[in-house]
Amino acid sequence: MLAEWRNNVRLRIKALWKRPQLDRDLGDEIAFHLSMREENNRRAGIDPREAHCAARRQFGNETSFKERTREMWTFNAMETLYRDLRHSMRLLRNKPAFT
Repeated sequence: MLAEWRNNVRLRIKALWKRPQLDRDLGDEIAFHLSMREENNRRAGIDPREAHCAARRQFGNETSFKERTREMWTFNAMETLYRDLRHSMRLLRNKPAFT
């Protein structure tokens, strides 16, 4: 149990540093699945343009899928806190009279 938790934390920290590569890989994976669904639709006798649209409908919302997958990769709360702190520091730097 502890080893599994430790491995999970290690992988999430590693994902923080390899985010661009993971995003590219995820995009490639989604494109592969969409093309496979489209090909299956064409084999079933559907018009190529309709096969593309049907594949997208079958797959679902691509953006939502990407967001759910990214949530599994990293510590969402930590990333949100980091973004909020960066935004706050930018605002304070731009308005020194306020600080």
